[in-house]
Amino acid sequence: MTTIRETPPRNPKARGTSGVQSESIAIRDAILRDLTATERLLVVLRYAEGLTIQEIAEVLGRPVQEIERRIDRVIALLTGRASQAGAASPNA
Repeated sequence: MTTIRETPPRNPKARGTSGVQSESIAIRDAILRDLTATERLLVVLRYAEGLTIQEIAEVLGRPVQEIERRIDRVIALLTGRASQAGAASPNA
């Protein structure tokens, strides 16, 4: 059986993404890239995978309170960075 692989377009506009959306994606990626591996893992488990704080604590073998604190810290960090990036953006 032959499978067809679709190669994603290299140009974001080819996907229908506007310049503003492309800039927003670039800002988001830059902000997330600066997180530590643990911080990224917490964000992915909580917001991409949809795990609860309790589930994350169980997966990582850490106390629930520690996970809550760390996620709160990451969100505060991301919010601050997003605010700074938005203020620096000429479209803001």
